[in-house]
Amino acid sequence: MVARGGVGYDDDASTIGPFFPIQISTPVFNPANSTTYYFGTANVAPGVVATGRMSIFPWNGRVVGVLLHVSIAVPGTGELFTAYLRVNNTTDYLINTFPSNASALLYSQVIMDTPVPITDADYFEMKLVTPTTGTPATSVFLWGQLKMGPPL
Repeated sequence: MVARGGVGYDDDASTIGPFFPIQISTPVFNPANSTTYYFGTANVAPGVVATGRMSIFPWNGRVVGVLLHVSIAVPGTGELFTAYLRVNNTTDYLINTFPSNASALLYSQVIMDTPVPITDADYFEMKLVTPTTGTPATSVFLWGQLKMGPPL
């Protein structure tokens, strides 16, 4: 990492500037209809209780982007899943929506329009809201990373 103001430092970490990736993932699971799931850095089954899968940010900084991969082995009928970054169990930042009938690998790379400032006392979870569907998708796998940049 280049010191702030040093040669090669990019103050806009949403482009190529310095960032620290925080890995996120779930094992393969079968999401139920009309359910909100939470997941984070531990590769354990998503939970349905907020703060059950929270992770603490390692230091002060800002979340400048999220990369989320979605793999659906058995497609559903096509209604939309919605993914969010949830900070301190109070604020949700929309990552993207994606169809439950996709049979190929999907991904979203979201560069935050306004980076989310965080401190080393803050925590996060990823939040996935499933739709009411005729036939739900099964064997769903999510993984990716938060891109954490330096504080402003």
